[in-house]
Amino acid sequence: MTIGIVCRDLDCEAAEAPGIGGEAQVTPDGSTVFLGQDGKGVSLWTADEGIHVARWSGHPGFDYDVVSPSAPVLAPDGSLRVVSSRPSRGVCTFDLFTAAPGTADLLRVARSDAPLRGPSTSDCFSYLDTFSGDWVTVHPDDHRAPTFWFVRKGDAWVTTRRDPSGLRRVDVDRGCCDSFVAGFVHWNDVSFGSPDGRRIQVQTHLLGEERWSEPLVLDGAPPAYTCTWMDGYEVGALGYAVLLVCHSGKARDEFVGDAYVVVASPDLEEWESAFVTDVKKGPAVDEDRIQVGDTTWTPEDGFVT
Repeated sequence: MTIGIVCRDLDCEAAEAPGIGGEAQVTPDGSTVFLGQDGKGVSLWTADEGIHVARWSGHPGFDYDVVSPSAPVLAPDGSLRVVSSRPSRGVCTFDLFTAAPGTADLLRVARSDAPLRGPSTSDCFSYLDTFSGDWVTVHPDDHRAPTFWFVRKGDAWVTTRRDPSGLRRVDVDRGCCDSFVAGFVHWNDVSFGSPDGRRIQVQTHLLGEERWSEPLVLDGAPPAYTCTWMDGYEVGALGYAVLLVCHSGKARDEFVGDAYVVVASPDLEEWESAFVTDVKKGPAVDEDRIQVGDTTWTPEDGFVT
């Protein structure tokens, strides 16, 4: 038995219903909750109706030998997105379906074809994500097939390979360090990487925003230093910090250096950086305190040496 529980303003409701299970989704304003699906419909919670089942209409079906529907994704306005995938002769056809807020009445609004590179029709499956009402990301299960987006243009939906979310990933051929995205940082997201192996680029997506912030590149290590590794940490109630491992000479251990670039933010909006040298032992990261050599950072005081 699986039971869904939804609480708002300290008022909770629990129910057992078909389809409840898996990962729940909540709109940023807390007005709609998606609790799961089955072959008959989706389990939703809304402020007006509580937990209830909205029955499918227009669903492409669950015959996985013929068509594979993605799990629904909930847009910020409470509307659902489903992408079905249908394999045929080396091609995977993806159809985007949308439903009005609070319903499971699906309407096909766009189609895109892609080469089916995998050895079986199961490679035609996909999973979705979005934090906008105007685009949805489609990740094909075939890892060789590129991610793409359905984007709303006026009354129509089109297909693009260009990320509409504003995320700008760092992708370096050699050296350090490609972008990494840390999700669920107090329900926010942080992306960090190094465009040149010395400085650190950060972007944030805050809950309720439909795009990532503009990339911010912070000061890092001087050219005489070589940097090899990067890691991120949640700090304080709302903060985040990124440490870049650097070396004044030959790197003995890529994960431990004698110098570090530290960038930190108490709120994911204001960021500051410091370069710390002559580090004798590894950094210590506590709940709200970072100690690197003789330099300390806290959300309240920033960097103190």
